[in-house]
Amino acid sequence: MKDFARQFLPDNKIKTAFGAALAFIMLAAMLIFGVDGTKHMILGAGLCIGSGYLISMRKWDIRLSFAVFLLYLIFVPQKLFYRIELPVNTMEFLRHNAMIVAVLTIYVLYLFFFVVFQRINLSLGITSLFLMIFTAAEFYVFTFRGQAISFSDLFAVRTALMVSGEYDYHPSGELVYSLLWFVFFACLGFKINLSPKTVKEVIEDYKPVPVHVAGSIIATAIVIIFFGAMLKTPVLLKFGINDEEWAEHNLCHLNSCLLYPFVEYRVGRIDKPRDYSEEQVIETGRQYAESYVSENCGATIRPNIILIMNEALSDPRVLGDFEVNEPYMPYLDSLFEKEGAIRGNLYMPVLGGLTVNSEFEALTGNTCFFLSSSSIPYETLIKKQMHSLASELKECGYYAMAMHPNSRVAYSRDKVYNLFGFDEFVDVNDFETPIEIGADNYITDACNYKEMIARFEKRDKDKPLFLFDVTIQNHGPYWNKGRSTRVTRVNGTSGEFDNLYCLEETYLDSIRESDKAFKELVEYFESVDEPTIICMFGDHQAILSDQFYEAIYAGRELSETEKKQLKYKVPYVMVANYDAGLENYGSFSANYLGAVLLEELGLPMSDFREFQLQAMKEYPVMSAWQFSGAGFISLDKKEHSDDTIIADYRMFQYDSMFSGKETQSVHVP
Repeated sequence: MKDFARQFLPDNKIKTAFGAALAFIMLAAMLIFGVDGTKHMILGAGLCIGSGYLISMRKWDIRLSFAVFLLYLIFVPQKLFYRIELPVNTMEFLRHNAMIVAVLTIYVLYLFFFVVFQRINLSLGITSLFLMIFTAAEFYVFTFRGQAISFSDLFAVRTALMVSGEYDYHPSGELVYSLLWFVFFACLGFKINLSPKTVKEVIEDYKPVPVHVAGSIIATAIVIIFFGAMLKTPVLLKFGINDEEWAEHNLCHLNSCLLYPFVEYRVGRIDKPRDYSEEQVIETGRQYAESYVSENCGATIRPNIILIMNEALSDPRVLGDFEVNEPYMPYLDSLFEKEGAIRGNLYMPVLGGLTVNSEFEALTGNTCFFLSSSSIPYETLIKKQMHSLASELKECGYYAMAMHPNSRVAYSRDKVYNLFGFDEFVDVNDFETPIEIGADNYITDACNYKEMIARFEKRDKDKPLFLFDVTIQNHGPYWNKGRSTRVTRVNGTSGEFDNLYCLEETYLDSIRESDKAFKELVEYFESVDEPTIICMFGDHQAILSDQFYEAIYAGRELSETEKKQLKYKVPYVMVANYDAGLENYGSFSANYLGAVLLEELGLPMSDFREFQLQAMKEYPVMSAWQFSGAGFISLDKKEHSDDTIIADYRMFQYDSMFSGKETQSVHVP
């Protein structure tokens, strides 16, 4: 009995010092960053001291280790599940089956790390540390982007690091409390002393090698079968864990943060249509080409085309009624009345991030409607030559140039643009004009456009130019940097708001600079003799403050779905320096923009583009977060999944993205 009790005493001075240091660091972090409520403060202090105490304890014998191991397996996985979810999830909408499968996933993670490290204590402790890192990453990704971590994010880490320095990484009290639990469970797991040697001391005829080998084989089989089923089969769908409520809530709130990557992976692929064949694709394309009636008599000239995707350019007035002390997009507003210009709204697939999904839709005509809302096609799906505006316009005799005032490797643009058919890609390292940095430490639109003009003037004039530009000036975060804009009224409430809306005011300052730079760009091309059209659109709205959303939505009886959908509208404009006869097509989702641009200019179009213009009349919005029919009446995605147009669109996109090689005769003008 005395020997059993001695296990609870400190082992030596070194372990005691390490334990005391860990407890001190954890307590200091808790006090600096804070936790929510007195209860969490008391329990948090216990976790800090308990973690340090576990580090200092002597090695446990097999009796104590086995008892703690059983209790650990019974109680810890469920506790870990809650601590993963609570920093970002209220659990209000969580499906019960999702919780069961998520907890089961934690058990399988124990097996995975056992296979890797071949020690029970290491598998338990490292699983807790792995989930701690996952939870912290989940919190920040959700805070900055409004969406949970997906498998695609693993391929975009390099891009995220490029723009990560400006964000506020202050943790919430709930996150701090969760991290304390993870550290405690890691220390407890590492302390469990179950090894072949300790078992041999109790069971003399124990055969450690065959038992260990058999256990490793069984564990490996379980891990492979479990994760294989999650990724490659509809097992989650059978458990009621899927994306059927795609427009109602964040999928991680329905299915748990831990399962969300698996759900996202499954819905991020288009299964091969039952009747798919190259012949069927060609025949379907031919039928739409024959039924298409152009509203343009055809181009007699080939104008230069400048397509600008402006980072976070949006007009928050689409959210509701508010006023500021001075206009923030006076020039863009003037285009409502300007001759030779049109303005409307695009419905985008993303909010606050994943900008490349917007350009993916605009350039290719493919849509995130058929993919998951957080998949990143540039990183994970585009591995072969694919049609785009660049390749289509090259067929019409254009020289295709891409430009981005950041690194070419961001989101693998250097590889994707080559597959899209661009002749040249100019990134920040290629800029020949002096670099100008804005208030948020990104290259300004004005600088970007100066480089654009310089490239335009020195180009080979034997071919018309197609230039696709992705700006970066308005990239978040939006902090108070001596802002001049002041919000004066929100939803009928006027007054001095002090710093309540400093995020929105800083953001609108940046939009005003974009508006000014765009005006200067248009004025330059108005002085150019060559016919040129400029089309600019925002890639997504910025994520604004909770207090602004609450104030602007207050009293309007909007459903959560309606509130969410308002956050995915951004402006687009087209301005020509010649009589282009532009027709206003109104508002539509971003996947139709390329087809509309080609039709506006009367340029040759592929069968797929002619199909798109017919599909747009029936379903003007086919986006990741909204699906609308004529008159912008919201439709149920599931109820219309087998409609002819939807099925044909899915087949064209499967052919373009997932078949061995896209059918050229359908996708080339």
